Amino acid sequence: KVRDRSLIVYNLNQSSLSAFLEEKNNSNAVLKYSNQALDIANKYTNFNNFKSFIYNNIGSDYQSKGNFTQAKKYYQLAYDLVEKDSELVQYQIKFLGNLAILAEQQGKIKEALDYTKQEKELILKYNQDQFDNSTKALELFYETEQANQKIQQLEETNRLVKIQTYLYVGISIIGTAILIILFYNL
Repeated sequence: KVRDRSLIVYNLNQSSLSAFLEEKNNSNAVLKYSNQALDIANKYTNFNNFKSFIYNNIGSDYQSKGNFTQAKKYYQLAYDLVEKDSELVQYQIKFLGNLAILAEQQGKIKEALDYTKQEKELILKYNQDQFDNSTKALELFYETEQANQKIQQLEETNRLVKIQTYLYVGISIIGTAILIILFYNL
């Protein structure tokens, strides 16, 4: 499984590098490496994050070549894989953004607007979740600090009670000794 992940990442890197350095005689390198990565990722049911990223790369390659139908197909596949996964919200945002840009390139302004609205809603929700998590973390930190202060107060109180007990015992012993001495001297 680790080897396969490494191979997927290698092929994704090769695909990205090919897209960056692409020349006319090397126009299929992105698809070649992306498909190799996809073949490996398809062996596993829990590699949706990799699969979606691969589909996104393929969609991007088709978009750069002007094949908007295929680009939309692969962007949609990428989004569909992560749509319900709350751990991959950032992927969802990215893929909706790509679909919006693609629709805008095609002159489908209403469709681009719809994707952009969905993207915005996800960004707001994601930011709120991050804020809530930060707030919860701060609340937890505050409660921990309060507990630490309470522990310190109790430890100090315990130390003072011990000292007070020793003083009472000492005073009692001294008082008893004085009474004994006075009793024998009278």
